[in-house]
Amino acid sequence: MLHILLDLLPAREAHFDVHLALAEIYAGMGEGEEGQSHLELAAHVKPDDPRACGDLAAAYLEHGRLLEAAVQYERMVQLEPGRLGGHWALGRIYEQLGRPEAARRAYETVLRIDPTHQQAQRRLEQLSSP
Repeated sequence: MLHILLDLLPAREAHFDVHLALAEIYAGMGEGEEGQSHLELAAHVKPDDPRACGDLAAAYLEHGRLLEAAVQYERMVQLEPGRLGGHWALGRIYEQLGRPEAARRAYETVLRIDPTHQQAQRRLEQLSSP
């Protein structure tokens, strides 16, 4: 599988997905540094594609890179402000980063998009209680 993906790299249109797949493969093989380099390469391939930003953010999250994930989710919701999943993920990340005000704003945005989102409502209530 690794060789097949490496063979696809010359195909310019496949770069983003191939770099994400290679990052996962290398991480699974215990070669985190090589995996991280492929995440970085993927970040430069499609900087203005909301789906790509979301995919990259999810990959960063999976690798425990919260700040980078937040940057990509922020980029995604700038490109498509109505992306509920991006705002929800930002709220969760901001909580983990110890930024309750930013988390609160993200959850409020989730509720503006979907007033029935019960998880966002619960997170807001928990953030508001002492």
